[in-house]
Amino acid sequence: MKKLLLLIFYFFNVHSITGDEVFDNSIFNIDKGDVIPIATYLEIQFPQCTQYDLKPSAVNDLLGTSEDRFDKTEIRLLKREGKEIRSFHKKIIELRRRDKHSEILKTAKEAQEFIEQSTIFKKDTLLKFRLDSNNFGSFVLNGVPMDFLSSQQFSAMMIAAIAMESAQKVDDNVLTQSWAEIGLNITRWIFNNRGCSVKIGSSYDSPVQSLGERVRAVGNICTTMYLKESSFAEKILINSLNNQDYKTVLELASLSLTDMQVTPASQTSFKSAAFIRLNTLARLAYAAQQQENWCLTYEGNDRAIKLANELNLKPLDSWISSKEEANKHYAPIEDSWSERYGKLSYKDTNLYLPLKQRPPEYPRRLLNRGIEGCVMLSYTVNEKGRIEDTKVEWSTNTSFNKSALASAATYEYSIPEKNGQPTSVSDVRTIIVYKIEDPNKSPLYVPAGCE
Repeated sequence: MKKLLLLIFYFFNVHSITGDEVFDNSIFNIDKGDVIPIATYLEIQFPQCTQYDLKPSAVNDLLGTSEDRFDKTEIRLLKREGKEIRSFHKKIIELRRRDKHSEILKTAKEAQEFIEQSTIFKKDTLLKFRLDSNNFGSFVLNGVPMDFLSSQQFSAMMIAAIAMESAQKVDDNVLTQSWAEIGLNITRWIFNNRGCSVKIGSSYDSPVQSLGERVRAVGNICTTMYLKESSFAEKILINSLNNQDYKTVLELASLSLTDMQVTPASQTSFKSAAFIRLNTLARLAYAAQQQENWCLTYEGNDRAIKLANELNLKPLDSWISSKEEANKHYAPIEDSWSERYGKLSYKDTNLYLPLKQRPPEYPRRLLNRGIEGCVMLSYTVNEKGRIEDTKVEWSTNTSFNKSALASAATYEYSIPEKNGQPTSVSDVRTIIVYKIEDPNKSPLYVPAGCE
């Protein structure tokens, strides 16, 4: 009998190269200009272990903030670029559905070179782009609404992610690292320029200072970015660990943990996300021990042990002995970290968290035929934490709809609050993913069409 795994994601109002051929990823030289330096993430995750005097400030989305406007030539160019990038993205998705990894890598290289020469990551384009313009329209990517420019940046990010996955499938570690670095460049640019730092500043007790201006809404491009950035960082830090670049391991592990924890998937797919966090903490602790950073060694191992216990796993003896050794040099202090929520501080307004979500039943006919897919639902979370006005936004196969709606009827959330008062939250979106368990699949793998 086939094993199956059902994953649930929810969103707040928001979604031929050969194995030995290597290309220079440095040509993807978009100017990142870090709003929050990578070193700051170590302070966000382990404030008791850092002595930095970094006080970066969150930055609003720069989209359309210039008084300048596109001329007709620029509009035509941007439209042509968008059409070409969407074409690359669609072709790569279709190739992945057919497991054509060598062709994916060839097409992704062509796409990457085109994107490098395009204007979608140029600061001037971002500043001039107006949401109220009728020149470009908007897109819905798997149920997540995005403006034209955001959709192109999302496609660039996804092309890098799929290429990284394909390079790993063909056992090309060098190419895997190259695509991970390209992907991280893209996500850092999105983070720095699209207002994503606002979410970090509001979700963590951190050195990131609040804005001295009205906070703009964090766009859906950020919602889709955090999880991908975490996966890019994970690939790079593993390679850095093998190369004994322990400083990079500590910083990228902290970045990955921060990004992972701020995503809805960290709660709605808690076990899958927690396994990744567990491995990241263990790698961080090992790197810290090699540097004789006893505070990070102790705290990293302590959190890994607690998280393993939360998952009903036996902690490794090496974690326990490493923690004991670190304790000879470091006296732990009280910390706000928790197994479930990490270092989140819940300073967000309209805060509500899933308390109960009964897994849906996999439709027997689809399971027997090996058909995977997903359904996006939208609904309102009312003042009592129950859902109402549930409807299907889209699905890859309508035969999944009945099962998804039956599962959603059981959902319960903590009571939403705003300024300390109960409230309701409309247009909450959930993706229910139906996939058949396979040891060769990544823990965060989703079927084609559900990206």
